Amino acid sequence: MPGVTLDAGGLIALDRNDRRVVVLLARARETGAPVTIPATALAQAMRRPDRQVRLARLVRQPTTDVIALD
Repeated sequence: MPGVTLDAGGLIALDRNDRRVVVLLARARETGAPVTIPATALAQAMRRPDRQVRLARLVRQPTTDVIALD
């Protein structure tokens, strides 16, 4: 099953409410496609977790996997 992998740029765009990323994630949710976030990209994008509600909400979704790049 195809899915979506977001890098730091995609996460920052989501945090800035970029419509392209919002639509991409909405379509992934509609189709049940998994969303993958490398932990390093999340660490780069998370600057102020108390204010980055969109990122926190995305990470808590059941279809989102944060993976370590060992």
